[in-house]
Amino acid sequence: PSTNSWEVKSNRPGTSQSTWLSIAYDVESDRIILAEYYWSGLKRILSYDYNSDTWEEKTTLPALSNQWGAITYDSSNDRCIIIDNDGRTYAYDYNSNTYTTKASTIYYHGDYGSGSFDVESGKSIFISWSPAGDQVRAYDYDTNTWETKTQRPGNYQSMWSYSAYDVESDRTILVEYYWGGVQRVLSYHYNTDTWVQEKIFDGLSNIWGAIAYDGYIPIPPSIPQNLAATAGDQQVTLTWTANTETNLASYKVYGGTSSS
Repeated sequence: PSTNSWEVKSNRPGTSQSTWLSIAYDVESDRIILAEYYWSGLKRILSYDYNSDTWEEKTTLPALSNQWGAITYDSSNDRCIIIDNDGRTYAYDYNSNTYTTKASTIYYHGDYGSGSFDVESGKSIFISWSPAGDQVRAYDYDTNTWETKTQRPGNYQSMWSYSAYDVESDRTILVEYYWGGVQRVLSYHYNTDTWVQEKIFDGLSNIWGAIAYDGYIPIPPSIPQNLAATAGDQQVTLTWTANTETNLASYKVYGGTSSS
């Protein structure tokens, strides 16, 4: 049940901690994954376990050209998608503590950009502030491709913005902060590539903040194990070990003439 209360938790480790960071929640491992950016580029990946209130320094990424970027958790593929200011893209796997270099996108201008994973479409949505456009981009891990989407509305758009994916409404929710405080809350729908300005807040005391979605995040079922094919008279019989998830509705079997 909700208690409407706050807790102060353990600080992340290290004597030098960057002020430029981005976090995502890894559903499969039940860990917060934090990417730290420095003047010389992205350095550390850390994980945080709320239940034990402990941090773990995982790995480092190559020094890049700028200190800004964003991270999302792709729950369909159990990977954290990380982008830096110059558009370099990485996929990080907590379980193996390894990363792979993925397709780059154009200059991100992620001064205080943010990212969230659209569960319904299977896309990582990244939003930045860029006077030249290209503020909104969608990354597909399965095809390793980027799309440029419609910019958020308005003549003036804050460079300080934070986003979260609302599972129930299938919308990315964006909060914009200005010098006078938080101003706008907007929603973005990937399927229609449209924005809606939802609410104007009273001016608050600072330009920085954060947003999180408090709700159910669906976890994809695991890959069926022990798949075997038995040839028969003009037919093939497939068998596998049944999944244990209680919310699994069905299996889909695809056929074709190619071995791939």
